[in-house]
Amino acid sequence: MSRRESDAGLSQLLRTFEHDLKNPVGNILGYASLLREDESPLTADQADVVHRIEQNCETILAVLQQFVTTVKARDD
Repeated sequence: MSRRESDAGLSQLLRTFEHDLKNPVGNILGYASLLREDESPLTADQADVVHRIEQNCETILAVLQQFVTTVKARDD
């Protein structure tokens, strides 16, 4: 396999990896937002859980972005 083919394969894998992780995490954040905006108020425990979900999703997105940035920088 040539370097060019290897780089193309890595780029495709990176796009797939980013898409397959970013979309579900974005969906989870969307559902957490819906819970927070619902007409019935959340209990303190429920609000804490929603907050932890949001924080964990943001952490996952930040790690994913750092990974993508690192791989792209390596390729340059």
